Amino acid sequence: QMDFERKISVLNSYLNFRTVAVPALISKRKFAALLLSVFFVREVFLASFSCRYELARAMIMSYNDCLSGREFWEDNVDLLEIRKRINAITHNEKFNVEGIDIVNGCVDYPCSGKEKAIYKFF
Repeated sequence: QMDFERKISVLNSYLNFRTVAVPALISKRKFAALLLSVFFVREVFLASFSCRYELARAMIMSYNDCLSGREFWEDNVDLLEIRKRINAITHNEKFNVEGIDIVNGCVDYPCSGKEKAIYKFF
């Protein structure tokens, strides 16, 4: 069975972090911003140590965008500029259209995480 982690794209991770960050930033809880920063550092380290540098860059972009203020949210409702920025930094972790086998339902996603380490070892 295919590893679920292969389905995680750079844009999905960008949007996922924004989804987590916004409630934490507007929360009145005492340590919400600190916990968000710890979560951010953890996610960037995990992406970096599994050789997913484009994913880590997208997470950093997401963190910076979330802290940009109200104007950012009003200007980027449609995500058009953000998608362009994400596409500009994504080269190795893009969905490979040529690797699709429609008949057998096989899709070739870029290697990530443990699978990449195993390929390097062998």
